[in-house]
Amino acid sequence: MVLGNIQALRGIAAVAVVLAHLGGPDGFESRWLAGGYDWLAFTHGPGQAGVDLFFVISGLIMVVTTQHRVPGPASAREFLRRRVVRIYPIYWVATLPVLALFLVSPGAVNSSAENPPDVLASLLLLPQSGLPLLMVGWTLTFEMYFYLVFALVLLLPRAGRLPALAAWGVLTLALAAAFAGSGNPWLGTIGAPIVLEFLFGAAVGALVVRKKFVAPLLCTTAGLVGTATALGLGDFPGTWYRALPVGLCLAVTVYGVVGLEGRWRLTAPAWLQKLGDASYSLYLWHVLVLSAVGRTVLVRLPADPWVHAAALVFSMTVVIVSALIAYRLLEEPLIRLFRRPVVLLPDSEPMPASVPSLPSAAGPQPDRLAVPPVPAQTRRQARNRATAHAPAHATAHASDRADAQTARRAAGQTAHQTAGQSAHRAIGQTARRAIGRAADTREQPGDQGADQARGLLRPGVPVQPGHQTRPRAGSRASAG
Repeated sequence: MVLGNIQALRGIAAVAVVLAHLGGPDGFESRWLAGGYDWLAFTHGPGQAGVDLFFVISGLIMVVTTQHRVPGPASAREFLRRRVVRIYPIYWVATLPVLALFLVSPGAVNSSAENPPDVLASLLLLPQSGLPLLMVGWTLTFEMYFYLVFALVLLLPRAGRLPALAAWGVLTLALAAAFAGSGNPWLGTIGAPIVLEFLFGAAVGALVVRKKFVAPLLCTTAGLVGTATALGLGDFPGTWYRALPVGLCLAVTVYGVVGLEGRWRLTAPAWLQKLGDASYSLYLWHVLVLSAVGRTVLVRLPADPWVHAAALVFSMTVVIVSALIAYRLLEEPLIRLFRRPVVLLPDSEPMPASVPSLPSAAGPQPDRLAVPPVPAQTRRQARNRATAHAPAHATAHASDRADAQTARRAAGQTAHQTAGQSAHRAIGQTARRAIGRAADTREQPGDQGADQARGLLRPGVPVQPGHQTRPRAGSRASAG
């Protein structure tokens, strides 16, 4: 199944992040548009919650897409390989222009950050003190950390995966309390409370796998109201405030929205789901596209309210269209290039009789291998060649078939005789032991076990392989 509403939520999350970067004191609106209108200033704070929604969705998708994976190193390796293919190639392509600009003019990249970006850490999505080359890459560092932990969880049996994730949550809370305010970027990543949002999503995913949808409309409404209240009243994005009130409310919202689809078959519009398909490209490219539009178009516009409104609509349109193009021309081809079909063999379990279909909300799946049909003309040519050569080989084929049949009959008779002799010896030994036991215990007349044992040894009764003695009338058949 494909969780269409989850795809729609991914599109909404990406658009929220774009609005967060458009508005605010350092947003593109105030930087490139004249007039100081700042109509989108209110979107800067709430728009950042799109990142939190992404994290919750990521936890859900990981649980749903791996529900049928057998435990063991093979599953863990394949999971990591697919996530690396999904994240890194298109991320590197989007980072290349920023890297080129950084090599020419280092001060032009993330000039508002205190520490300059680390090139190697940026390319590998490792923790660093400042922002990476591509500004939005800091969230992908948390994503890769979550994928690594989840790969380790896949080594465990299915029943132990959720408890292991819960233990990881407890460890995260302990690290966050022990190393609060630490300047070490690695401790700041593994001990960040925002990691809990992945676990909230994983808990929702466990309910989705079990198809436990309780009051989806009520959960959706309560989650949305709670999220709006938390964003409007609290100190967002505070360290703990972001994870607990906001992250929890978003998890309830996601659970309700998935329940609307799973229980009531209410799905988001197709265009919004398509936008969700391209959400990763939208997330990666929007900063570069907005920078290019601001430097080339927005900075030249006059200070007029109508022009300002048209410029905002134009900017959002260009960003979304560019993301759709990047998804079709870059992201999808790169995934198809690096993601090959892999047959997973379980490490310690037998192969299942059938493999259930998996959700594809986490991205496009590899193309299925198909055998091309044979053209009709080729089949006719093959039949003509076979007919032309048939007279020349008819005698040889008949002789070969006769020899083969003779050999099969001889082999069958030999196997039959061998099996019969083995069965006769085995039954005889069993019968003699039964008679001995009966004699030792001084059986009474009518004892069925002794009567059957004697009957097996009656002279003149041939013993065939697979022969079974029928129970007497009135006796019970044993299922031994």
